[in-house]
Amino acid sequence: MKIAVVYNEPVSGKADSVDVLDEVSLVTDSLKELGHDFKVFPVGDRRGTYSLSESVFLLLISLRKYAPNIIFNLIEEFKGESSHQLYFLLMFELANYSFTGSHYEAVLTTNDKGLSKMIMKKFQISTTLYQEYSGQEIKISIPPPWIVKPALEDSSIGIDDSSVCDDIAKLTSVLPSMYKIYRKQPILIEKYIDGREFNISLLETVSGNTRVLPIAEMFFHDWPGGKPKIVGYKAKWNRESFEYKNTLRQFNPYDAPLSQLSYLALKCWKIFNLSGYARIDMRMDKERNIFVIDVNANPCIAPDSGFIAAAKESGYAAKDVIKEIIDAAYIYSKKSKKDLLKHHI
Repeated sequence: MKIAVVYNEPVSGKADSVDVLDEVSLVTDSLKELGHDFKVFPVGDRRGTYSLSESVFLLLISLRKYAPNIIFNLIEEFKGESSHQLYFLLMFELANYSFTGSHYEAVLTTNDKGLSKMIMKKFQISTTLYQEYSGQEIKISIPPPWIVKPALEDSSIGIDDSSVCDDIAKLTSVLPSMYKIYRKQPILIEKYIDGREFNISLLETVSGNTRVLPIAEMFFHDWPGGKPKIVGYKAKWNRESFEYKNTLRQFNPYDAPLSQLSYLALKCWKIFNLSGYARIDMRMDKERNIFVIDVNANPCIAPDSGFIAAAKESGYAAKDVIKEIIDAAYIYSKKSKKDLLKHHI
């Protein structure tokens, strides 16, 4: 099978961006083991001279020449803008390419935290109370404590200890500066759940079923009193930080409501029309109420990522994960073409 591995050139010096190179290495090493013919297609250039439209056009020309059976999609951003990945997904769909992971509509609705919460509320999935700030005067109707974050970012960008507060004066002073820093994108104000955090990784199999991988609980080891228990930017990306070294992962803890967590994750998969692989983040308060915090389509699959850790805990080698993702994309494309043919008939 001919596979085009497509990824974005990372932003130099940004750990959350550079890790795409580790994902590319894992995928290409796996493709070698699996015996596939493949070619790597970086999007953009390191000098940053190509515009978004030029990069889309050049990629399309290159893909037409190579004529892949499957595109392994690792585009997460373009020049640091995560929302720009949507243009490439839309191009893949319009050009009728088969590609891995979730498609345009699913990524559109999950990348926007406010929109995804609106959808969750409509389908009666328990999520945190929230409001959005877009530079206007705002009356906070959510009881404290709060956590604030940019609504269109992922990878815990913009989240640190200062994101959690219970003082209204501090909250209202933080909002305008965060709004300016993150290029006037909406800022999400959420009810902060002081409780346990779970990550539920989902993998679509060639049979068409969605497998719940071992559920990870994040433990905040030796956390100082008063320090918010959150997986912020440092915990994910700064290897030398206290947060990174002391945020630990335990799978299928005996006292966690694993069946309920699995049920909610699969419900999110269905409602958001996810495909390939995904990760759903949830928190549970002291009364054991569960809240879906984030739905992550196409999560990071670098060797040290939470998704790959959950897959390994389940008995998968890295190449087995990549095989399942490719096979699911192939089956998805065959099913979509068959449905399209029925529609035209």
